Amino acid sequence: MPLRFQVINYVNSSLRAKISLGVILPLIIFLGIFSVIENNRQKEIVLHNLSSSASRSARVIENRLRHEMLESDFLGVQSFIDSMDDAEEFSVIYLLDTSGKVIFAPNQQGVGTQLNYTEPGCIPCHRLDPDARSNSVIVIADDGQRVFRSMYPIRNSSECSKCHDPNQEIIGLLLTDMPVASVETALKVSFSENLFWWVGMILITALTINFSMNSLVIQRFQSLAQALKGFGKGHHDIRLESGGLDEIAQLGESFNEMGRLIEIEETETKNYPMNYEIKTYSAVNYSNT
Repeated sequence: MPLRFQVINYVNSSLRAKISLGVILPLIIFLGIFSVIENNRQKEIVLHNLSSSASRSARVIENRLRHEMLESDFLGVQSFIDSMDDAEEFSVIYLLDTSGKVIFAPNQQGVGTQLNYTEPGCIPCHRLDPDARSNSVIVIADDGQRVFRSMYPIRNSSECSKCHDPNQEIIGLLLTDMPVASVETALKVSFSENLFWWVGMILITALTINFSMNSLVIQRFQSLAQALKGFGKGHHDIRLESGGLDEIAQLGESFNEMGRLIEIEETETKNYPMNYEIKTYSAVNYSNT
């Protein structure tokens, strides 16, 4: 017989299995849903922290770039971007003009590259309307690495209008990519640890339930079943131990009362012929006198 049918037959024939499944299955479903919700919540927190970190770094970079630009110190701009790359916080740092062309990059790698809105890393945001776009999103970089990409607009100001059109609101864009492999690994480890504890708790719960049910319910039902089998074989003098006020105890009391009444009826049935003869003999003697 296939294992699946063996399991089904066991569950159908075992009260212990039915009670265990009735408790454990809802627990598994509840903990599974809770784990997914908690994991998603942790992801949202991590993404929020990454977004905050990227925004803070972008503001620092912007302030430094503004200072160097106002001084027309383009070598200073390049040197600062190179130093940010050395910190290894970002895998990509691009300063773009409004057309999407790279004008500054670490070690000048990629300078002059024209970014296309139809590229896989740009589609997640640029497929949306401008008002619906997020400044940060997780994308797949050209090297296949998952990164947290942020686009930080550099807005025009009065001191910048000396070189830029005063009517131009955005004068540049700062694009940064932060690797998320370490963060995602930490999330996976945390999720695995939670699953380990959930599984352990479910196993402990199952053992506790089985132990409790065995002593409080199963053994008492087994005693009742044995008594009924003996009762069916004619052993009407079998009695169950009384005690307790629960439903099983009441069932045992009813069984004992049933056995007592049947024994009384059997005794009366056995004595009926003798009583009948005595009554008949007495009646005959009375009529002869």
